[in-house]
Amino acid sequence: MSQQVRVGIVGLGIGKFHVQGWSALYDQGVTIAALCDTDEKKLRAFADQVEKEHGYRPELYKSYQEMFDTAHLDAVSICVPNFLHRPTAEAAFAAGCHVLLEKPMANTLENAQAILVAQKAAGTVGMGGLNNNYTPRWRLIKQMIEDGALGRIQRIRGWWTRRTGVPFCGMWFTQKQRSGGGPVIDLMPHILGCQLGWLDWPNLTYAWAQTTRLGGGNPARGPYADGLFDPDGLNDVEHACSVRYGTEIGVIIDVDVAWGQHTDRERMGFEIIGDIGTAAIERIWPTNDGDDTKAIDSLGVHTAVEIGDRWVNLDYTVDPDSNPTLADPFMGRTRTQAELLACIRDRSRVPHTGLDRLLAVQVGIDVAYASAEDGVPLHV
Repeated sequence: MSQQVRVGIVGLGIGKFHVQGWSALYDQGVTIAALCDTDEKKLRAFADQVEKEHGYRPELYKSYQEMFDTAHLDAVSICVPNFLHRPTAEAAFAAGCHVLLEKPMANTLENAQAILVAQKAAGTVGMGGLNNNYTPRWRLIKQMIEDGALGRIQRIRGWWTRRTGVPFCGMWFTQKQRSGGGPVIDLMPHILGCQLGWLDWPNLTYAWAQTTRLGGGNPARGPYADGLFDPDGLNDVEHACSVRYGTEIGVIIDVDVAWGQHTDRERMGFEIIGDIGTAAIERIWPTNDGDDTKAIDSLGVHTAVEIGDRWVNLDYTVDPDSNPTLADPFMGRTRTQAELLACIRDRSRVPHTGLDRLLAVQVGIDVAYASAEDGVPLHV
């Protein structure tokens, strides 16, 4: 068996996928040694799950600092609210841990930059949880770009829009000081991270953004996030945003994100437009509850071929859900842990979503907010 790696997980909301992802690496020497959350019910439930699957029980903590002080961890997944990313990550790096940090990097650009400073001081591996960059569909598009199947990329459109999908309305998610913003900081990292990754992470040159809010008494809550909300809580973030980015390589990036927008259903997708062909992928949620197991995926390529003396348009599609090599109901959330493990074991290897790249996404978020506030395009 490979050298044992002791892992901790802080935050068992989105952290449930990290439990699943790390648990799948048990035969490769991974032990989920510690779990940390303020909710005792969640702690017991996930400890029961690990014990049932592997025959041992993780240590349980309500304080991440106590966990870092006593659990002797090699690595940690940080899955806490945005405003807690900086203190948790700094404590993890100070304890000598390798870190898998959920997006966004932090609630502010300043806090994100401080996390990268802490990682460099520690000298351990820091990786951003841009999970969609680990899906089979993302890798397929990446390969098509590298093979020249789409020609020279000219523009990439990306969107993640919901009709009524404000998570935890009135709670920390919709309080700008704590979350950092609305769908721009929540959904855009998924979209912009994929777009920049396909293009090999060029620098952004400008952003032109506009944010909007739903009116007419519609709070856009819906049943999202288990229906939890505080009707008297603060909701001072945007509900939707459209932004166009320029890049140093001349490719235009367009992003549309919305928690609340009058559309037919929740959709997340991309068009990767080249001078030879366009690839299009989309995920549609038939119900407004964010349940990934119900989502429907599609993938299509649109190009043209020369036959004799004429050009003929050619379209072909793939059903990712029925193809085991492309299906991924959890959108890469249980795949990121394997790369961090590989980087821990081979320190010459750099994760393709390292913290420097998560910071690049945060820079895009920050300039989008600034452009929307000023009402003009801004240089990065």
